[in-house]
Amino acid sequence: MKRLKRIMALVIAMAMVLGMMSISAFAEDETPHTATDSHTLTITPSNTDTAHSYEAYQIFKGILPGDIEDAQDGDGQLNSLAWGDDASGALLLQALKDDETLSADFNDATDAPTTAAVLASYANDAEKLQKFADVVNANLGDFPKKTGTAEAGNAVEIAELADGYYFIKDAANSQDGNSGTYSKFMLKIVGDTEVNAKDSKPSLEKKIKDGENKVDISNGSIGDKVDYEVTSTVPDMTYYESYKFQINDTMTAGLTFNDDVTVKVDTATLSRVYYNATDQKYYANAEFTGDPVTAGYTVTTTTSTTGTSFEIYIVNFIQYKAQKGKAITVNYSATINEKALDTTAETNEGNKNKAKLVYSNNPNDSGKGENGEPNPANPSGETPEDEVVTYTTGLELKKVDGDELTKALEGAVFELTGES
Repeated sequence: MKRLKRIMALVIAMAMVLGMMSISAFAEDETPHTATDSHTLTITPSNTDTAHSYEAYQIFKGILPGDIEDAQDGDGQLNSLAWGDDASGALLLQALKDDETLSADFNDATDAPTTAAVLASYANDAEKLQKFADVVNANLGDFPKKTGTAEAGNAVEIAELADGYYFIKDAANSQDGNSGTYSKFMLKIVGDTEVNAKDSKPSLEKKIKDGENKVDISNGSIGDKVDYEVTSTVPDMTYYESYKFQINDTMTAGLTFNDDVTVKVDTATLSRVYYNATDQKYYANAEFTGDPVTAGYTVTTTTSTTGTSFEIYIVNFIQYKAQKGKAITVNYSATINEKALDTTAETNEGNKNKAKLVYSNNPNDSGKGENGEPNPANPSGETPEDEVVTYTTGLELKKVDGDELTKALEGAVFELTGES
């Protein structure tokens, strides 16, 4: 019984490590009740911009003691502890025994209670708790599963859950390629329970700097420079091992990118660096001389007949984890070129410039690659594109005397010529 009582302490530790903020406890009443299938788990995502679909896998089944409906405080425990599915439990235990990090700990475990006893010993070991969650995720097998889905902005309910110890996760591929984020894995002993999932999503805003103003629409003539500013903030990277932060920008053909990017994180101005594909390291110069660096940003540019696109990648972005919420400010400019004349006053769509942010969105799959940067296979999300427009204006000409520039000429005729 003592061993089983320690499970609640494990759940509290897992809540801290795996992103569950709200915990419902159960009374200490030792009088067991009949196992029930009527519990409801309510999960509130912190990212409300996208729909979520959660899955709850019953890893251990048992019976919760006492009066669950009225319980507010005390220890939670499972009596008659067993695997949620015998065959899947055996496979999971073998995977734990085979894991390089955990194998020694589970060497003597033979069943669900002895496996739970090892987990209880991990109460203060965040690394092993996370590793256990990773092994469970890779070996879910045929553990009983319930799913709940809700539209963006709504809590997700998973109903008809039996007493048990559950592994809770976003459904596979449910947040790939959109502006969403995956929640951190959660573990929970289930009665009727509400939890707040941990998932954090960055944002991006693009503006034109027009004097003292920052606007979405501006006007200019051929040869004028247009200054742009992109802003974001350092996201919550608490549960990430590495993090991708890349701004993708696209300019139409009427704009010539001046390749004059500057990047600031909070008050620190970053240096432009260069990636050497041979040794997969970053250097302070394009000749790759000197020692490799672990901070800065790269700019990769692609031009075509339709315009210019470029990527601004912040190197080793995870190093800014402690600066959560601090401003990220990126500035650069373009010059309006002669291709802007391809539009007319009646059909002018303007010279468009749009940007989006590509970012890591799954803390459960955020391992580093060979160069210490995020593994290219890691999942990522994208913010919606933020677009600004600069319209070209006609030339206003005034005919004046060549010797007396303040004197206007009446009836003068001249021809304006140029080369295309």
